[in-house]
Amino acid sequence: VVLGRGTLPVPRLLELRVGSLVPLSTKVDGEGELKVAGQGIALGTCGLRHGRTAFEVRSITMRGDPW
Repeated sequence: VVLGRGTLPVPRLLELRVGSLVPLSTKVDGEGELKVAGQGIALGTCGLRHGRTAFEVRSITMRGDPW
């Protein structure tokens, strides 16, 4: 089950670090995992950040060659 979705341009994806915020288009709260093409790349928490729903990166779990 996917509870939250968002769109992130590739340059922003490659710049993700601990503390980065990924805006979400759905309201979710709690622990989450950021996936790209079905692959988990970060763990974090979802919820209200700076007045918007977002995913906050707590750890990077995978970093492959983007090319």
